[in-house]
Amino acid sequence: MKIEIKYRYENKVKISGEYASVKECCEKNNANLYNADLSYADLSYANLFSTNLLGIKNYSEAHPVFFELVRKEKAETFTQVQWSIIGQIHCHTLCWDSIKKRFGKGILPVFEVLAKKGFGEFLEKYTNILND
Repeated sequence: MKIEIKYRYENKVKISGEYASVKECCEKNNANLYNADLSYADLSYANLFSTNLLGIKNYSEAHPVFFELVRKEKAETFTQVQWSIIGQIHCHTLCWDSIKKRFGKGILPVFEVLAKKGFGEFLEKYTNILND
């Protein structure tokens, strides 16, 4: 399939080519996703270890982005309960509605930490879901 990764603000193509998946594209290009628009990216099973995720947008549906951002935090950043919640989301790849049913507002502090680091889409999305 044709994969294009674009700069966020300039709408210029950063990486383009034929790849089996976004994962393959990132691995072959050692991709720096700085300012990339991940709106339609399928990052299932992507290894984002050490990937620069600053400035990405439209990532709120991408579990791998969430897990990589959490992984980069120090263990003491989150409580044991919060790590347990993160683990359950990881093991079961929970959708937003399932997260709301299981954890309610209990996960908000995790999203707040990520928002303070410049990744506020998870908090914004979840706050809207809680208010629905």
